[in-house]
Amino acid sequence: MKEKANKPKYLNKKNILAVISITIFIICIAIIINVISAKKKGVPPSFFSYSLSYVPTKSMDPVIGEKSFILIKKGDIADAKLQDIVVYIAQKGDMKGQYIVHRIIDGNINNGYIVKGDYNYIADEELVTPENFYGYYVTNLPFLNFLVIFQSNTIVFPIAIMIFMFVIIFQTINIFITYKREKFKKEQTPEAFNEEEYRKLIYEEEKKKLETKE
Repeated sequence: MKEKANKPKYLNKKNILAVISITIFIICIAIIINVISAKKKGVPPSFFSYSLSYVPTKSMDPVIGEKSFILIKKGDIADAKLQDIVVYIAQKGDMKGQYIVHRIIDGNINNGYIVKGDYNYIADEELVTPENFYGYYVTNLPFLNFLVIFQSNTIVFPIAIMIFMFVIIFQTINIFITYKREKFKKEQTPEAFNEEEYRKLIYEEEKKKLETKE
């Protein structure tokens, strides 16, 4: 009779659900604290140097559309080069304190970089320097465009972000658990199969011995 392999503790359903729940809870609390803290400081929420940023204008159209969410990454201006799309914090004018996402068209790190929106006719008045540089544009996030309706609400927007992150985290953990389960099955199945075959072989040998004696 085939013996059932003992199910490892980490595959226990209750343990898995507990780990998932605790992990999601901790991450969501961290996200809420991060978002609220970022709002108070007037900076975009950052997770492992990556930030979610909202672009209200079409100054970078068609690369970045109007009212789009993008992913940006905090970086070093020393890595900047011509044609890079960079993020800097405006230090003067009506846009003071705002994060500007424009492309480098000229200049250098010593004298400052000249930047311009792809859709704009003229370059920005302000140069990008180590003092106002933030980071780099990474990619568009079109699947987040539905969050535009929450953008003006300082309370609802972080909650919407949290819900979205909750879904992403849950799906990621679910995929990881499924992968670990399948991997365990693949590792265990050959051993179980070999053990069963070995038992059959011993049984057949013993049976032949008995028949020979008779």
